[in-house]
Amino acid sequence: MKNISIMLKGATRLNNQEMKNVKGGVSASEYCNTLRMIATENTLSYGACQGANHGAQAAGCGFSFICD
Repeated sequence: MKNISIMLKGATRLNNQEMKNVKGGVSASEYCNTLRMIATENTLSYGACQGANHGAQAAGCGFSFICD
């Protein structure tokens, strides 16, 4: 229980955006940058490419991948 208290005490020093990032994972910008890097540096199967497009659209990345 002590660890939880320490974690929550530290969390009170975060601003709203930082709290959203902690609660929901990484920021949309960071997600989009990571997704683009993974997709461009690797050969993706058609299904993986479709999944990357779905993730990009859901995060509002503003780009898509050509899947063939």
